[in-house]
Amino acid sequence: MLFAGIHFDELDGDILFVYAKDEEIAAEVEDNFSLHIQITASKILKREVNIVMVLPKQFAH
Repeated sequence: MLFAGIHFDELDGDILFVYAKDEEIAAEVEDNFSLHIQITASKILKREVNIVMVLPKQFAH
């Protein structure tokens, strides 16, 4: 259930913004899965994604 509630929001330059349910989940996803997300997103978007910022939903705009 780690990715339940994850929202892939926007790509700004080479930074992909991802929002998670809370700070704990955001930290876990960023620490353990950001490289996998980066590689997958680059392939899907056919653009270079160099940074994956995983933030709690409270920071979503």
